[in-house]
Amino acid sequence: MTRTIFNILTLIFTFTSCFSQTEIHKNNACDVELQFELNRNSSIQFYDSTGKKTWFWENDTLDFIYTYFHSNTSVGNLIQIDSIMILNGGNQNNSNGWELDSEGDNEIVELLKGSWIKLSDCTIELSEWILYGNYKDPFTPYIFEKPDTNSTKTQFDPRDGWTTHKVKILEVKGTWFYIELLMNNEKKIGWMPSYNLCSHPHTTCN
Repeated sequence: MTRTIFNILTLIFTFTSCFSQTEIHKNNACDVELQFELNRNSSIQFYDSTGKKTWFWENDTLDFIYTYFHSNTSVGNLIQIDSIMILNGGNQNNSNGWELDSEGDNEIVELLKGSWIKLSDCTIELSEWILYGNYKDPFTPYIFEKPDTNSTKTQFDPRDGWTTHKVKILEVKGTWFYIELLMNNEKKIGWMPSYNLCSHPHTTCN
C-alpha cells in the first residue's frame, strides 16, 4: 500500500513538473519594437529560449551603443530578437557615430539575430505624439486592464510628468505591452497598445 501511494505521488509530481515546464517555456506571438542600450564599460547577457546563457556583449570602446530591434516571439521574461538596427556613437577615432546595417556581414549582427534577451534589459518610453492633447480614440492614452481595447481602461494625461516618466516592461502579448508606468511619483500598472509607446525616440514616434 505504501509503495502504491509513493508511486501515485511520484506520478503527480512528475506530471506537475512537466506541466510547469511547458507553461514556462510556452512561446507567445508578439509584434513589438524594443531597444536596449550599452553604455561604455557595460555588458548585456543573451540567452536561448529556455533561459540558458549563450553569450554576452561587452562595450569597452564606444560611448554608447543603441540597438533597436523587432520581436515576434516571447517566452516568460525573455523576448527574441528578430530584425536589428544598431546605432553606435563616439570613440577616439569617431565622434559622430554611425549606423550599422542590420543586413551587413557583421559578427555581432549575426549573433543578435535569434538571440533572446530579458525584458528587464529592454527600454521603451511613451510616444511623443501623445503630448499634443485633444485626444480622440483610438489614440487616447489609456492604461487597460487587459490587452483588449474593450477592457476596463483608465485615462491619464502624459503631459504632466513627461520629462521624468519611466516605463518598465513586464510582459508582451501580440501588439500589447504590460507595463509599470511611473509618472509624478505615481505608479500605474496595466496594458498599453504598442502605438502609444516608442522604442526609437530619436528618429520616430513623433
